[in-house]
Amino acid sequence: MQSVLELWEKYSGWGAITEEQFRTWYLKTPYGSCIVIVAVDDKENIVGQIVFIPSIIYQQGKLTKGLRASSPILIDHARDTNIKDFNHPVFCMFRHGMEIAKLRGYEIVYMFPSKGWTSVLKLFPKYGLPEFHISFYDCFALSLETTYYQSNKNIRTGILQNFTEEFDQLWTDATEQFPLACAVKRSADWLQWKISGHLVFVSRNTLTNDLIGYVAINKKSGLIVDMLARTTEDLNNVIKSVIHCLHLSNPERHPIEIRKLTGMLTPSAQSALVNITFEKEDFCFAFGCYSSQSSISFQSICPSNWYMMPND
Repeated sequence: MQSVLELWEKYSGWGAITEEQFRTWYLKTPYGSCIVIVAVDDKENIVGQIVFIPSIIYQQGKLTKGLRASSPILIDHARDTNIKDFNHPVFCMFRHGMEIAKLRGYEIVYMFPSKGWTSVLKLFPKYGLPEFHISFYDCFALSLETTYYQSNKNIRTGILQNFTEEFDQLWTDATEQFPLACAVKRSADWLQWKISGHLVFVSRNTLTNDLIGYVAINKKSGLIVDMLARTTEDLNNVIKSVIHCLHLSNPERHPIEIRKLTGMLTPSAQSALVNITFEKEDFCFAFGCYSSQSSISFQSICPSNWYMMPND
């Protein structure tokens, strides 16, 4: 474990993590332990790591076992190795991970690679790996300095207290009314594990107190890591309500360090941003997916059919 933690600290680019964080993120997920693959050199020193995180994929009304592949972590020497080498640590780790995934019955693998890694993904078929279908999405930005919306008297928005069974019902309603064709399944337990560390706003009906939707924001970057509502129109109202809430906020009530929200401009996000003023950042997100089952057509899981968020 110590070697893995040192790999994170020195080479991940995200900083050090604790053993407890590693266990929480990768060994105690709602769907069991992740598939953690490490690459070692001839002296048994760890030179790389990749993690496949289990999830449940909602796909055309059915639930399928899925995995999210994380970005590989490599020591500098491994990064300098010829990436076109069949035995490059990246390809070796992916091949081993995909073999285990198949044995354990995982049918869909997806990832959010950095733009630089997408060129590596294009090499996969040549090196004994499946072809990932990749799409790119712009980054939208909502200024909290200039964007303002009047409060909707029918909606009350505040910071989340805890995830309850209401969120299970919200997910069920969204699959029927949004509608959702392909997406990572949300549930109270999964959301608690996945986004509880972020700033989560929930919107409710003022009269009935029913949950309308939520928006989860990274406190440091302002990235919208997840959001959902029963319908596209509801999500539009929830976003406006969150912006209104943040516009009038003070740092003590809403501990967010930035004055701009950003997010993935997917087709579903764009439909929810109707009549909301946003700009495009000089950045793009990448998303790739693959199915090991011939019974799952590419069309049914092509990226344009996904409801996706950065934290999926």
